[in-house]
Amino acid sequence: MLKYRIEENELLKIIENAPKEILSIAKEEGNSGQKSYDELKSDQWKHRKLSQSWVKYLSFRLEEYHREKNENIYAFPSQFDLKEELGIKQSEFLFDISVGLYKSFKSKKFESSKKVLPIYYQSKPIWQIESELAENTREIAIDFSKLLAGNADYAMMVSPEGKEKRDYYMDEMKKMLESNVSLGRKILYFLILPHPRDWVNKKREWSLHNWDNNDWKKVKKGEWIIKEK
Repeated sequence: MLKYRIEENELLKIIENAPKEILSIAKEEGNSGQKSYDELKSDQWKHRKLSQSWVKYLSFRLEEYHREKNENIYAFPSQFDLKEELGIKQSEFLFDISVGLYKSFKSKKFESSKKVLPIYYQSKPIWQIESELAENTREIAIDFSKLLAGNADYAMMVSPEGKEKRDYYMDEMKKMLESNVSLGRKILYFLILPHPRDWVNKKREWSLHNWDNNDWKKVKKGEWIIKEK
């Protein structure tokens, strides 16, 4: 049994609540000169901002959920200032979203200076997620390959529904899984979302699937719409 388990109904709640929170994250003032959603002029940049905000939302909520069990669990991206708390300067750790248990050891500088933080490292990966919402099969395949090479308990690929491409993406990823890949104890999800151009004030659909030994099994589907007045 997985030590840092998430109940599937809790994961579904996180997905179902996403449209209610993504836009507020996108509208926040950006760091390092990044513009907020309302400051962007082109639709293309607004779509990109929504996609980035989705990644933040999912990462924050998974971090929040798992930290209830262990406060040493952090995510990339994190809702905490990891540079300040852990001395970690990276904004991404190998995957678009990485959630794991962190431990530390003391360096020689730590022993001689109170200003130097211990060296933190991820000792137990819990989630590894790739979110590729551009309709680019090559990039989706590369990201999916990264997940298969990872060793977290949970992995998720997020891809766009596209124009009649839902089955195509899943069928191609199925071929990759059938190529003598051993998932071990890994729980693998495939989340299909509409393209960000169809998120705001348009009623679309999401669907979650998991890998069940030899095929994708639908877990649930639901409505996806970000309501903006």
